[in-house]
Amino acid sequence: MLSYTKKPEKIKEAKKQVSKQKGQQKKELKKIVSDSWALHIASYAVVDETKSIVKKLKEDGYNAYITGFNLNGKKWYRIRVGFFQSEETAKAEGKKIARAYNIKGIWAAKPTKKEILLNNK
Repeated sequence: MLSYTKKPEKIKEAKKQVSKQKGQQKKELKKIVSDSWALHIASYAVVDETKSIVKKLKEDGYNAYITGFNLNGKKWYRIRVGFFQSEETAKAEGKKIARAYNIKGIWAAKPTKKEILLNNK
């Protein structure tokens, strides 16, 4: 039977490397979150109303998604498209979407960390 054990120094070094990598990943995620922008396309009180628009946006290559929110005790559903590296880039793409889909009132928004983690494709 073979037995393999690492020296204590190697174990400490490996733990240090893992900790360092986790720290770098957290920094990268924080930068992604702070630098990301999304487009608010529309809001609906009924989730079924959002599905056909999201489907069409996805078919056309957009990262479209639905996110819910509460307003005065009522559940609403936002259609968003993300993610963009700057507000200017988001606004420019928003103008293209507005023309192509004949939608008024599109605006750039800062997505939440949760939105980014769940919808970043």
